[in-house]
Amino acid sequence: MIDETKKLGLRFKTQTINEIVLGKNPDKHYVSPDPKAPKNKSMNLVWAILEFLPRKRRETTTRHFSIFGFYLPLFERRKVPDNANTHPTVSQR
Repeated sequence: MIDETKKLGLRFKTQTINEIVLGKNPDKHYVSPDPKAPKNKSMNLVWAILEFLPRKRRETTTRHFSIFGFYLPLFERRKVPDNANTHPTVSQR
């Protein structure tokens, strides 16, 4: 995405891209991209509580049961449409 936006005129600091995005500075805690890396568990207590609040039913939900157009998410996974445009690393994982 960086290469694509650079062509459109967006300017980047190369040092920042190398350190943060590519993880090339061993003195920093950033790591380089790796599709085989362990999954990041981002569900913390606050997000877990929000999973019990009703949401409006959307087409992307995998839940079939709703009351008055609302449902409880309860940690459901997102549905990715078959024709979705995904990053190549998705298939590597």
